[in-house]
Amino acid sequence: YASVSKYSNDGRPLPMLFHRTQACLEFNIRISDEALNGLIRLEGIDVDAIMTGGVLPVMTYPFREMSWNTDDSEAKDLTVPKSKGDNDNPIEITSEPLTFRLPLVPQRQRIFHIHFRQRANTGIDWNERSVTMTYDHNDINNRWEIGKKYVYNITIGIHAITVIPEVEPWSADISDVYM
Repeated sequence: YASVSKYSNDGRPLPMLFHRTQACLEFNIRISDEALNGLIRLEGIDVDAIMTGGVLPVMTYPFREMSWNTDDSEAKDLTVPKSKGDNDNPIEITSEPLTFRLPLVPQRQRIFHIHFRQRANTGIDWNERSVTMTYDHNDINNRWEIGKKYVYNITIGIHAITVIPEVEPWSADISDVYM
């Protein structure tokens, strides 16, 4: 939303300030080594018990700290990406990161699960079972806050899966947003 940064009675245009009212989760997922190209496919990233709505009282002048009321909101498990690749198959993960974003109301950080399939080294058959890796925040009392983007850089390797979290201001780039 926008708010007026100062008041004027002389008819001149007023400068505006723009504010994000949500937080954003960004998942960047890739493989660690090009030797794994074609061997790992993403089925989805599930985020547990996300509050999917709420009420945001907005008072633009004077600007004050805002907070969402999610008391009457329903918690849902959400999955990104919502659609899969060609023919509804899991999406191939390469050494170039795949990026998925999820805007959400500010709330306590939640656990997420990465589901993927891996092909045996023979390159013949896909494993019919899904592999799941669960990421639990070290401090579950942390919150995803208004105007911030929480970036999770996920790398799948032969012997390990690493998740490196980062927090940064959320810019105007909202391409590839799933809701």
